[in-house]
Parts: sequence; C-alpha cells; structure tokens
Amino acid sequence: LESWKPENAVEKKGVRIMALTEKKRMNSVASVMKRLRENAGLTTRQAAGIIGVTHTTISQFETGKRDFPSLRIEKLVKAYGYT
Repeated sequence: LESWKPENAVEKKGVRIMALTEKKRMNSVASVMKRLRENAGLTTRQAAGIIGVTHTTISQFETGKRDFPSLRIEKLVKAYGYT
C-alpha cells in the first residue's frame, strides 16, 4: 500500500516524465540518422551492411523502436560523410 502515498505518486510521475523525455531524445537521434543516411544516398540495406546488421534493424533504429548504440552511430556518421 505504500505505493499509493502521494509522495510516491509524484516520484512515479517524475519517472514517467523522464521516460517520455528519453523517448523524445531517441526519436530525435533516429530522425537525424535517417536524414543523414538519405542525404548520403544510401538505402537501409547499404547502411546495414556498413555496421553488420539487417536492414530491418536500421529501420527500427530510424523509427525509434530500437536505441542506436553510440559506436554504431559513430561508424554510420563517418560512412555518411560526416566527422
């Protein structure tokens, strides 16, 4: 019953807000990565080949369904012609 105390409700709302903020950040990174890939003229299959994943994984990264690991971001950004 402790979880029903008002102070816990506020804490839970804070956690939810942080989770929503993290989701927005992921979606922002995902949309930038998609734009960079498209500007480089690469398909999801070509991008996938660069980092050794499937094109489905690239699609999931770019739609925010999966988090982009930072090492893969770095490798893709370089492959897309950015430093």
